[in-house]
Amino acid sequence: MSINKPYVDINLLPALIPVFPLDGALMLPRGNLPLNIFEPRYMTMIDEALKTERLIGMIQPDVMSDMERGEFKLHSVGCLGRLTQLAETGDGRYIISLTGVIRFKLVEELRVITPYRQCIVAYEPFAEDLIPVSPWWIGALCLRRCGPMLSAPRSRLIGSRLIRPRMKILSMHCP
Repeated sequence: MSINKPYVDINLLPALIPVFPLDGALMLPRGNLPLNIFEPRYMTMIDEALKTERLIGMIQPDVMSDMERGEFKLHSVGCLGRLTQLAETGDGRYIISLTGVIRFKLVEELRVITPYRQCIVAYEPFAEDLIPVSPWWIGALCLRRCGPMLSAPRSRLIGSRLIRPRMKILSMHCP
């Protein structure tokens, strides 16, 4: 994990986290996710995260669900990321990089006064994400868990609607 503060115990992670629902963005434990932040509510979320542990949850919105309070519901699993890089662009944006720490299970989305969404999450189902492993083991584990799903002929993937659901499944099941 390329962060200065490695996490080794799920009990040291916050149960209440800010979440960034972003369709099509996939963050996995130990992976890096670059993001271009320009919406004022997410600029505020980044500013607040910088004042604390620099932790943000990435989660897929369920775009097939009915909207609730003007926003899509959230999928049940996401990934906690640590803000490891930040650059101000000069035109009111941030270019950031999040490094994946651990997957989480969404317990409850709170009604909050902040402009960004916040959730209570549980890390217990994914405690093994904190165990240091070699890159070879990560690849082998991912192939074992997700290989059958990825083995569809390439001709079925190109131009098909299978790519996005597979990304979401990978974000939920692969380390």
